Amino acid sequence: MNTKIMIIEDSYTIRVLFRALLEGLDIEVVDFSSAVKALEVIDEVQPDIILLDIGMPVMNGLDFLVEFRKKSPNTPVIMISALDDIQYIQKALFLGANEYLVKPIDGHKLIKSISGYLEYELAL
Repeated sequence: MNTKIMIIEDSYTIRVLFRALLEGLDIEVVDFSSAVKALEVIDEVQPDIILLDIGMPVMNGLDFLVEFRKKSPNTPVIMISALDDIQYIQKALFLGANEYLVKPIDGHKLIKSISGYLEYELAL
């Protein structure tokens, strides 16, 4: 199955929690605290799915999404944000996000979202 998920999130705590959850399901995880750094290595990493925070310093998630979609129009991107605002949600979806989840995110909900983009079902 060998699924690779890239997490781009400036919160260390959230990266650690997501990594623990996903690695427990035998998913390879690559995580970055910086969208700039993630974009630099995206061609080498070639993730199957990206979990992407909006609010990050230097380059925010929406700016990353615009640049990433130029390279990879089909890789699923799940936006993750504390911003529960219809304008952000609509903008993220317009720019190419496949989904928008609002923090705090329940592990079951995250796994269900990820499963929707895989050829097999994940279960906690």
